[in-house]
Amino acid sequence: DGLRSEGLGIILTTHYMDEAERLSDALAVLARGRVVARGTAKTVLGDLVGEHVVVIDAAQGAAIPGWLSARGRGEPASVLGVWHLPVSGEELAEFARAFPALRYEVRGPTLDDLFLKLSLQP
Repeated sequence: DGLRSEGLGIILTTHYMDEAERLSDALAVLARGRVVARGTAKTVLGDLVGEHVVVIDAAQGAAIPGWLSARGRGEPASVLGVWHLPVSGEELAEFARAFPALRYEVRGPTLDDLFLKLSLQP
């Protein structure tokens, strides 16, 4: 904090999303050579990913692709057989009503979620 108060800024480039999120005051997110977002991690995540991420085992969510498709959404991001579904608060409520017996985790978005989203876009 002492260096910051003296006006020193540090530019950090990294592929380690947790490091960028933890160490930065402001982010510039690049995708395909262009800046796609700028701001605090929380602002960037809210704007590009959403408010929440539903994490669910893909093996138990056979009806989820249809639910997403009905809302104009593409396939869920998958990591090692686990789906990561970015949703707004309203979509989370709809999801809970549509799948009351399903077991899933809800968490806040991370820069890893943003990386998945950007890397899966055409």
